[in-house]
Amino acid sequence: MGLWRRYLDWRRRHVAALELTEGGFRLAHGRASQVLAWSDVRQITAFKRDLYAFDCICLLIATPDGVMEVNEQMAGFVAFREAMEQHFGFPPTWYIQIMTPVFEPTPIHLYRHPELAEPAP
Repeated sequence: MGLWRRYLDWRRRHVAALELTEGGFRLAHGRASQVLAWSDVRQITAFKRDLYAFDCICLLIATPDGVMEVNEQMAGFVAFREAMEQHFGFPPTWYIQIMTPVFEPTPIHLYRHPELAEPAP
């Protein structure tokens, strides 16, 4: 087996990827995958991880079954981000807001399902 083939096999096993589906998305990691419908999303929170040399933009996505994390290093993230913005109706400016200032925590709550709305005081 050549070096290139071994690299591709390693990448399939270790690199997570986001793929759009008809009604949501799939998070694939190696042989495992999780499919989620947009309607199952309860909350989305954006934050960034300080990785010393650069920041990594991440999203926590709450579902009825738990929480999943996706980030901009995953294959397919740009298409996923654009579809998410369109489906939930929040502006793409969130991405710039969370990026600045660099190396500073700037969490943003992007979406909260109407059933989870906080009661009025």
